[in-house]
Amino acid sequence: MIDGTMRQDRYGSEADIVQIEGEVRKPRGLDRLAAAFWDEQCPALVKAGVLKASDAGEFTALCQWWARYCKLSRELDQKKADDEGYLSLLRATDLACRAFDRLASRFGMSPVDRARLRADAPVQQRVMARKRG
Repeated sequence: MIDGTMRQDRYGSEADIVQIEGEVRKPRGLDRLAAAFWDEQCPALVKAGVLKASDAGEFTALCQWWARYCKLSRELDQKKADDEGYLSLLRATDLACRAFDRLASRFGMSPVDRARLRADAPVQQRVMARKRG
């Protein structure tokens, strides 16, 4: 493995890494599905260091898009392809799925996304981890 060199003029010092403080709190007003998704996913993301207090708004949107997708998907499952409104519902379900997927990628919610998150970690943190390990 190539470790390269750690140069302060390129990467700064370890003290330059921004630390975001604060507890991630579930907002009021989430519907049942969104709240359940929050409860299932939030603890692991916080533990992994992916979800910080400053990300709560974006994570809330992720939970809401998940709830929308679930509701629309269930409704779509009740229709036949030739029913009136089927195509509109299909488009809405696809939109909700895409919005969820776009936000979920920011939190590393698939294997590819998790690999990207590791790749996007500050170079300094990766280099320091290699030196410790």
